[in-house]
Amino acid sequence: MFVSIFLYILVLYFVMLLYCTGVAQLIPNDKLTVTHNRTGIVMP
Repeated sequence: MFVSIFLYILVLYFVMLLYCTGVAQLIPNDKLTVTHNRTGIVMP
């Protein structure tokens, strides 16, 4: 069960990384900031 939780977190992080790098140009900065604040990920 611990492995499935770890894989879920890993996939979620990977999706967020793609979201932050690929979709950052497509959405407004305010929405991007809200997403970062909600997930605790801060990217330049």
